[in-house]
Formats: sequence, structure tokens, C-alpha cells
Amino acid sequence: RKFFQKNLGYPVRIPQISQRHPNVRLVGARLAHMQKREAAHLMYDHRGGRISVFAAERQRWAPPKTFAPRRIRGMTVYVGRHRGYNVVAVPRGPVLYSLVSDVDGEQLVRLASDIGADSPDVR
Repeated sequence: RKFFQKNLGYPVRIPQISQRHPNVRLVGARLAHMQKREAAHLMYDHRGGRISVFAAERQRWAPPKTFAPRRIRGMTVYVGRHRGYNVVAVPRGPVLYSLVSDVDGEQLVRLASDIGADSPDVR
């Protein structure tokens, strides 16, 4: 958390996915670049499968035309595929969270629903 506080100029919530999904655990975090911008890259393990969560500033973001909107737990997420991976994009305030994995798409949507107010802000 301190690492992101120091290196990013926007608040990032660290998704507490493992609270509702005990088979998912945070295994690492680093800075990444997405479209020439700094982003947080969180890595999770799900029964040996890898899930990457990217958190980037949402500036002028629009979902790709191939992504479908889905309502889950009172919020809209966008579901699609990119370069062979399942992707779920979760706009939350000024930050866009993108879950990327080869984990089953429906499972990824369920995990994405846990990105929200229960995750502490990192500023």
C-alpha cells in the first residue's frame, strides 16, 4: 500500500478479493505502464491460475465496442476478451480496474464484483 501511495498520483483501492473468495490470494504488486500512463498492477493466484488487476486513471475511458455491459451488485462492468484473455473492466470513481486472466469469464465477473467500497483507499 505504501508503495502505491508514494508512486501514484491518484487513489487506488486494493481489492480484498480473498475476503469472499478464499481460493484467491494476492501474490504481488508493481507499477506498470498502460497507454503511456502509470498504473498499479496487482497479481492474484486463483487455484494456480493467474489474475492480473490493473488500476489506472480513468481519464476519458470508453469501453471497447466489443465489450458488453453487465450489471452486478448495483454497478456496471464491461466484459470482453483481449488478445485471448478474458477481461472485466470496472469503472470506480476516477480509477478503472481491469481484471485480466484466462480464468473462466463468469468467475472473473464474480471476482470483479468484489472491487468496491470494502477495499481501503491508497492515496
